[in-house]
Amino acid sequence: MDSKVSNIEAKTSDMERELIELRSRTNMLSGRMGSLDKYFSENEGLSKEEVCEDYNNRKGGNDGYVDLNEMRVVMREEFKRRLKNMLGREDYASGGAVVRKHSVKADYFADPVRMITPSFGQPGECFGLKGNRGFVEIKLRSAIIPQAVTLEHVAKSVVDNRSSAPKDCRVYGWFSRKKITRDLSMYFLGNFTYDLEKSSVQTFDVSDSSRVIDTVRLDFTSNYGNPSYTCIYRFRVHGYQPDI
Repeated sequence: MDSKVSNIEAKTSDMERELIELRSRTNMLSGRMGSLDKYFSENEGLSKEEVCEDYNNRKGGNDGYVDLNEMRVVMREEFKRRLKNMLGREDYASGGAVVRKHSVKADYFADPVRMITPSFGQPGECFGLKGNRGFVEIKLRSAIIPQAVTLEHVAKSVVDNRSSAPKDCRVYGWFSRKKITRDLSMYFLGNFTYDLEKSSVQTFDVSDSSRVIDTVRLDFTSNYGNPSYTCIYRFRVHGYQPDI
């Protein structure tokens, strides 16, 4: 009798652990879905209802299981399509672009590829540079005539402290295959201030849209008070390919 009781207690304990793990996974999925929903809602790409409807459709057709990575890819592509239609501008700082150079990076946000890929509004999904000033250079996936740039930081609804956001910025561009020095070939494309009181995703038109470039440099000369590091969540370059 004692052994049967012990077996029942052991099975009950196992079931409790599995239940805790299931609840933890459910909470994680719900949190990530909330991040996706918040990201798309803030950028006017997909509504909350559309995100939930797609999630429920996938859940109903897969015996209650949803592959979060698959859904993220689908939603990202849909958002990119809508954003392109809305702006009439394509992002050339992703999908084959390369971060060529940057000032000293922060050890705890070490991957520069993060700043040219979607973060979906999740804290820490960024590229960090030491200090309150620095630069990054990006080789675009093709030569373009630039029209605008977009800078993104984590939303104020997600975190309280956003002192690591870039503030005053300058953008330059050039065509890397020209056989002249960079100082002579760099074009000033404009300056702007990222405003924490506005949307977390902010787009700025460039001042010179007559040049063909394939490389862009983003300089930031200040942030919002963090002395240790500055975080770039996502940087995009919009434009169109020249007729050659």
